[in-house]
Amino acid sequence: MRCFVAVGGETDLGAALGGWLGRTRERFPELSVTPASNLHLTLAFLGELDAGQVEAASAAVEATAAGAGSPWELGWGEPGAFPGARRPRVLWLGPGAGSERLVAAQEVLAGELQGRGLPVDPKPYRPHLTLARVRKPPLGRERAAEVGEWLASMPSLPALAVDSVVLYQSRLGKPAAVHTPITTAELG
Repeated sequence: MRCFVAVGGETDLGAALGGWLGRTRERFPELSVTPASNLHLTLAFLGELDAGQVEAASAAVEATAAGAGSPWELGWGEPGAFPGARRPRVLWLGPGAGSERLVAAQEVLAGELQGRGLPVDPKPYRPHLTLARVRKPPLGRERAAEVGEWLASMPSLPALAVDSVVLYQSRLGKPAAVHTPITTAELG
């Protein structure tokens, strides 16, 4: 099964961003906008795992949560685009205050996964909340500028009350992927 690990929290990001995401979908049909129900802050994408690997990933999630300390609030920083504003492919929102704990949790998770023989992305971790992807890049210069201006209009989000680490199964489908929790491990 296709899996990833993300932080869990009590804050409903979908409720806070749902209206803006809907307007983004209407205004920019060339974007594949993340459904509000699918918003998550990934710690690690694992890809396809067999049953034994899912068990190992669950154990890594539990060990990470046990060592991550008490719950914390994660604020939000500025929105941006990968690889950059001139030729965006992915629109995202970065974390702000509290992000050092997020990075520390990801480092622990990476070690736990690696110690169990599971795949770990060798690229540096760049935490972000994916808001949308460009369906068929590249966007023209003017349209990319419009997307950038629109991204700057995103409403402020309440802090995310991070209280768990979650292993998800992700089933690709139409109109969007379905993310189902497999293991939820509370912090501390």
